[in-house]
Amino acid sequence: MAAPTLNAAPSRVVPSPVAAFASLIVPGAGQAISGRWQRGLALLLMIVALLLIVFWTGTRPDCTARTIGDCFNQSSRPFLLIPVAAIWLWGVWDAARVAQGGRASRALPFVAGALMLYAVGWQVTRIDFGQLFNPAAQTGGILSALANPDYVTRETEDKIIRVPFESPCSENPPPGRAESGGVTATLSQRCGNEGDRFVLTASGLFPDLDAELWWVNPIGQSQRLVRDSQALIVKSDASGELTAEVDMPVGAVFAQYKPTGALEMSENGRLIAKGMGETISMALLATILSAIGAIPLSFLAARNLMGGNRATRSMYYLMRTFLNTLRSIESLILAIILVNWTGLGPLTGVLALSLHSVAALGKLYSESVENIDPGPIEAIRATGATWVQTVRYAVLPQVIPPFLGYTIYRWDINVRMAVVIGLVGGGGIGQLLPQWINQNQFRAIGGAFWAIVVVVAVLDFVSAKARERWG
Repeated sequence: MAAPTLNAAPSRVVPSPVAAFASLIVPGAGQAISGRWQRGLALLLMIVALLLIVFWTGTRPDCTARTIGDCFNQSSRPFLLIPVAAIWLWGVWDAARVAQGGRASRALPFVAGALMLYAVGWQVTRIDFGQLFNPAAQTGGILSALANPDYVTRETEDKIIRVPFESPCSENPPPGRAESGGVTATLSQRCGNEGDRFVLTASGLFPDLDAELWWVNPIGQSQRLVRDSQALIVKSDASGELTAEVDMPVGAVFAQYKPTGALEMSENGRLIAKGMGETISMALLATILSAIGAIPLSFLAARNLMGGNRATRSMYYLMRTFLNTLRSIESLILAIILVNWTGLGPLTGVLALSLHSVAALGKLYSESVENIDPGPIEAIRATGATWVQTVRYAVLPQVIPPFLGYTIYRWDINVRMAVVIGLVGGGGIGQLLPQWINQNQFRAIGGAFWAIVVVVAVLDFVSAKARERWG
């Protein structure tokens, strides 16, 4: 008896015009009456699902749902309905082909559906690539910082003067003028409201040298003055004078730094070095702690070691469930939760990385145990050895090399994650980045960026070599 072909005649003989008309009225009906009800049902469910997505996308969140027309975004409906109509018409054509004993290619409905979902995703996320060319973006400062990271500095002779300013105005505002070290600075107004524009003038500065302008709030915190998303830096003229228009929130500070000595590590350079050292140490401690915890858990999560009886199989499934559950929670989420308990600092980062790494390494270790040669295990068991002796003499010698490779690889991953965890208070260099971002210290950000790139690249190379040798 010959095997049926893919294009065999359908189980029911239906004229192709009838099948096509049925699918035109109800998607998939033509396929169903021709005996291909599964194909017809799949087509119907696909069109219904796409229509629901179109309706959901066009519904306004503030809609009171008086009528469907009131809630639907008329501008998006025609565009999103085109792929649905194409799939519907394809169903008509497919119904006619099925009635004749064939079937149409599925490429069109899948491509049309994918394009519609892409369009829906674009509309939901409201992506605007024009933001990449926003003139107010700090692109210039960022690129300049990457080209000139803050690692070293020179000993400087400084001229710094603070001009008091009051906001809002009182009956007796400060004079709006200050003198210090031969420098005189004056504000055009002695008080005002936040955001008001004033004129700053200064004399007695170093000639032809940039001067930074800062403002200081009542509790002593300072921040660079910014205009058009760029730090405000004004160059003094040949006589050491300058004039600048600024939006003054609280108080003005002029700061000039004239290099006079040899190169030395800058303050931000020292912070970057310390932060990277802390980040690497956090990742190393977390990796060691997680490896110590994952090794015994991996033996309990290995099917070939825990399949002896019902009790060990139950332990196997329990351990697998525990590792999968813990591994599903990202270390960043763990850090956000732990920071409320342990506070800001490296302890939070180490604990978050350790908890996630225990689950990740436990899974990798257990798979290594399951892939070992079963011969030594059977030989050791034949001598009457206990479970612990079997692990000690038959399993460990085979799994130590892959365990080392996986551990080093996890250290590499933890260094990257430690940077991200620092952003939420987990210590390391990541904890410094928000401060520099808020203060527009682009050179410090650039220095941190290159430090992270170099460290991650080196660890990635070491990890690859270790896994090549021991993995």
